[in-house]
Amino acid sequence: MKNQKSSRKSSVLAAGLLIGSVVAIFPVLAQSQATPRATQPRPARHAAAPAAASATPDTGTLTWGNVIYSPQGCIHNGVRAVCTFTFVNQGVQGLMRAPMQLFRIQFVDDAHVPHPSDAAYFIDNYGARQPQLFINNGDTGTLIREFVNVDARVASGEFHLARQVVGGIPVGDPGAAPVQVPATAVSPTTQQPQAQPAAAAQPVTAAQPVTAAPAGPIVPASSTTSADPLDRAQQGVTQVNDKKKKAQSLWNQMKGIKK
Repeated sequence: MKNQKSSRKSSVLAAGLLIGSVVAIFPVLAQSQATPRATQPRPARHAAAPAAASATPDTGTLTWGNVIYSPQGCIHNGVRAVCTFTFVNQGVQGLMRAPMQLFRIQFVDDAHVPHPSDAAYFIDNYGARQPQLFINNGDTGTLIREFVNVDARVASGEFHLARQVVGGIPVGDPGAAPVQVPATAVSPTTQQPQAQPAAAAQPVTAAQPVTAAPAGPIVPASSTTSADPLDRAQQGVTQVNDKKKKAQSLWNQMKGIKK
């Protein structure tokens, strides 16, 4: 019986100690929960960049790979607009096929109507149409593209190629010849005429001293001139021969002085 009582007392004592420790720890836990935690500053978010424009500014040229095209204007041909482009190749050498150049380009007329292109060809040095050309680096040439269903009253328009836009393109009257700039080094090279060798330089002679011709008696004009043209020509030849003889004599005298 005594053992049972002592065990009960020890159990009650242990339970009291446990309750006391819990009561003592509770305020510390409550204070730690109430203390705010230090927060790390969040990095500032950058503003989103504005979306790219739907079309690039008008630069007057169109870029297709390494080839730069410059529009030269258009003319009416029935219900078509025939447009001329000059180009310069800034890339490596290779074969260029006209239908693949400026592929899917559109002509937007002054009524805001787009027109596709269905024909393309090069113009060689002889003015002939060519479907393809072999181009070296730095070569220039001419490309023609035709646009369909263009009203005869259209006077101007724009070229649209993806995001590239070139405006202010004039459309001439029917029958006007399109601008054709002959290609450079894109067609068979023609043999240039060889320059003629320069003539051998003539030896420079010393200037002859100017001597006054002896004054002769003045004779009437009727005695020195003749109505016959052959006589006048003969007189001229005689005077020239006399002057040559005098000049030769003076030259011989100067050579004698030099010796």
